[in-house]
Amino acid sequence: MQIRDHFPFFRQNPDIIYLDSAATSQKPQIVVDEVAKYLTKTANPGRSSFGLSLEIQNLIEEARGKIATFFGAKSEKLAFTTGTTDGMNIIAQSLAKNILEEGDEILICNQDHKATILPWINLVSELKVKSKKVHIKNYTLDPFTGLIDQKDLQNKITEKTKFVVLTHAHNVFGVVNPILEITKNLPKKIITVLDIAQTAGHISVNFENLNVDLAVFSGHKMFSLEGIGGLLARDKIKNNFKQIKFGGGTETKKFPYILEVGTKNTCGIISLGASVDFIQTIGIINIQKQVEFLTQELLKKLQKLDNIEFMPGLGFNSKLENTGIISFKPNFEIEKLEFLIEQNHINLRIGRHCTQGLPDSIRVSLHAYNGLKDIESLIRVGFFDY
Repeated sequence: MQIRDHFPFFRQNPDIIYLDSAATSQKPQIVVDEVAKYLTKTANPGRSSFGLSLEIQNLIEEARGKIATFFGAKSEKLAFTTGTTDGMNIIAQSLAKNILEEGDEILICNQDHKATILPWINLVSELKVKSKKVHIKNYTLDPFTGLIDQKDLQNKITEKTKFVVLTHAHNVFGVVNPILEITKNLPKKIITVLDIAQTAGHISVNFENLNVDLAVFSGHKMFSLEGIGGLLARDKIKNNFKQIKFGGGTETKKFPYILEVGTKNTCGIISLGASVDFIQTIGIINIQKQVEFLTQELLKKLQKLDNIEFMPGLGFNSKLENTGIISFKPNFEIEKLEFLIEQNHINLRIGRHCTQGLPDSIRVSLHAYNGLKDIESLIRVGFFDY
């Protein structure tokens, strides 16, 4: 069975050319089936002593262990969130807010996704109101490759640097940063936060081997439902989180449960566990190989066009490890594309893609369920003939 055959979306929507997986991925049949199975037999997990409630709680913890193992971590290091944005906000509000001191510095990249930027900007504003001055410093990306400029990052580090926020793969440029190479050169006292939203489900991601303290991801970018994700934390940092939400389920004051107040998103958790099962059945290496192959084929066709300008990434170095994203700007009004894309049932992104410091661009984001026909359909539209 081909990878694409596992996804009911393509059977039910044969006319749609889906090239927007960086925004959200389609769901395989196993995820659909496991969610449907759960919805026929639900209970509030862990709230009662009767069998079904405990059974659902066990399903959650079983999924936690499976998902944590998938990322090379132990289950006690994984807290469920609603996604990357939620995870980053939790880190800022539940951890950083309590340990940042006067004059401390947070390093971020202002070209990254807003989810990795705005929670920190907001935190600094909150602390300022409380008369605590904490500073944000921006490091840059290479203007051609889109990779983190390691020299600039190192130059920005001072004795006051408390947090460094990194992105594993940029959501517009698609290139995979050498995180271990970066983190091993950072002072050990610095707390490192990693956004793995664009690499989870595309390449093998081992939390322990990346040498970061915290990582956040979204399930809906790795084949599960929306509204579920995770926050991974090392032992040395996870007990420093403070409770910021209050209500049912607060009896346990330890990580990860201190961050999971109220009724859990059981449906989402089960879908995330099923997505991990799917990825392991197909093989993450096979997924990566298929994405790499398709991305190189798309790049070859785009390089033949003389009226587009590549954004940083593969257009400048085709050998970089990539997550299936190629972004470019046409040499004509970008708005002219919208009509032809809509008419040809092509789903891709036009705009700034949740960034603040980048111009509008066209983003094509592939996944393993795409094929050469999808690429041919995109090129055949002819919207590059202006």
